[in-house]
Amino acid sequence: MILVELGGANKDVLGVENASSNSVHCDACLKSYDELSDNDDSSILAKSHEVQQTHLILIDSIMDEDFDKYYCDACEEERNPEFRVYTCVECKYTAHIHCMIDEVIKGDTNGVELLSLGENRWKLGEDMDKAEDQTLIEGLTIGDIIDALSEEEKKKLLQPLDFISNKRYYNYYRNLNSKFDDLDSIENFDNYKDFFQSDYDYSNFRMEVLYYTAVEGLKIDDQYLRQEVVAVDGKYLVPNTLAPIFKTFLLKYGDDCNSSTSSTGLKSVASTLLSIVIDRMCKTKVEDVTMDDFKEWIFYLRGIGEISGFRVNQFLLVLLEKSMDAYLGYMAIRCEKQIPEKLDMKIEALEAELDKCKKMREQIPTIMSQKSSSIQHFISQASKLKHNTVGDEWF
Repeated sequence: MILVELGGANKDVLGVENASSNSVHCDACLKSYDELSDNDDSSILAKSHEVQQTHLILIDSIMDEDFDKYYCDACEEERNPEFRVYTCVECKYTAHIHCMIDEVIKGDTNGVELLSLGENRWKLGEDMDKAEDQTLIEGLTIGDIIDALSEEEKKKLLQPLDFISNKRYYNYYRNLNSKFDDLDSIENFDNYKDFFQSDYDYSNFRMEVLYYTAVEGLKIDDQYLRQEVVAVDGKYLVPNTLAPIFKTFLLKYGDDCNSSTSSTGLKSVASTLLSIVIDRMCKTKVEDVTMDDFKEWIFYLRGIGEISGFRVNQFLLVLLEKSMDAYLGYMAIRCEKQIPEKLDMKIEALEAELDKCKKMREQIPTIMSQKSSSIQHFISQASKLKHNTVGDEWF
């Protein structure tokens, strides 16, 4: 994804609708930004509407199952839903890339930067942190905060969910799904056939990851334990490198943890864990996700929700439905390609072995007709002593 960002000393994320006019905005949600001055370091300065920064992002595709056709809101022509488009984060305004790029080019592009969110999707959170002048709390680490938790809170981290109950259900679904563990092996061709043709209940995969529980509980990686923390929104103490991620989360989904009775320490640990999970999910391509990834992320999200009050259902639903469906789809795609390839290789190897055996078989008559004198003597002797015992020579 790409943000269109204003350059200069005071950088703001900007939504582009018509860069050649005095007002640059997403027309659909009417959050406008006015040009302020030409006299400072920035070629374009902007102020936000009601403190909300609206911006257009570049995404791989946007589709809605309710529509058969899709249109560009800028040129009003039909668009291919599988092509990358700019869309507004506040509304459904969607436009062709070339429509938005053309508008940017028409205006003054001095100081305009295109920022790849694949490299830094937390830029908005970073900028907000800087605007709020958040500073490190020197000497205090998330490891210190964990050490200061009560014994009861530490037990919650170790076992945030009902381990025994979840383990029982997990084992049940794990056993059902185990037949597909080596789906890419030609030795399990019957299971391969069942995966593609049977009426197997594929929701069992969702249930398996949903009931997974990690024996070690909720743990923060060592690399974060020693980092000094930043106070995000004045109450969540999060490792410095994770602060932009958590800030972006709060900006996008809001602070829904206010009603929780959990302590500041436990909320800080939970916000750190949530930031780590979000970071990992955002760094993992859908086609590279494994069942172990699903198990870890869902266990952590469920655990975080239990100990902190953060509502993480939006993540769980996407993981269990859309992402899991895509995972099974990629598994099918890989197997659809790999099994024929492996069978072709096996056939080629067997055919080569068969040809080798045929050639050896053809040589047998020639070899037998050219026995050495020693071998002929041995065979003659064996024929003479047929039916005799070894002791017949003496008794």
